[in-house]
Amino acid sequence: MRVERAQDIGTYWLLTGTVQEAGAQSGMLRARLGGEAAALRPGDTAWLSVFNRHTCYYVNEVLVPWSPQ
Repeated sequence: MRVERAQDIGTYWLLTGTVQEAGAQSGMLRARLGGEAAALRPGDTAWLSVFNRHTCYYVNEVLVPWSPQ
């Protein structure tokens, strides 16, 4: 993802950026991260992994229900 904004919210950082796959439309992604996000600046590239069942997905600010396989 290409970092657009990194906000210090106090107990965590809110990272906003754009994601683009080869030949696909780009989309916006927001991620809540720990202190490791403090080093990120607009224009940086960040690699993120989704690794637990507490991850929430939203489309146009609306929560998308899902269940892990």
